[in-house]
Amino acid sequence: MNIYSKYIILLIVVAGLGFSGYLGQRFHEKESAAIATEFRKDVDDKASALEREILLNIEVLYAFRGLFDSSEHVTAKEFARIAQSFIVRHQDIYAIEWAPVLRINSVSHLN
Repeated sequence: MNIYSKYIILLIVVAGLGFSGYLGQRFHEKESAAIATEFRKDVDDKASALEREILLNIEVLYAFRGLFDSSEHVTAKEFARIAQSFIVRHQDIYAIEWAPVLRINSVSHLN
């Protein structure tokens, strides 16, 4: 084998190793990008689900606000009836309790 054959073989091996390294790097970049994209999608899906749940629960609070805005005097019985309907429809709400409104002059003796 002459000296040029050895250089040609060496050149082909080095070129093959370089090309293999380049392809490996490209595959790694593509796979990393795909994993990052899938992770972002999963996070966005979870954030959207959490936002929907929070908005549903906030709508319950707005409904109670509407009850108190529409009536001068809300009774415990009215409150309990509406609260029970929300508890039945929203499985993530475990309890809604009635607490009467206290005026400042009615609790002054507690100071």
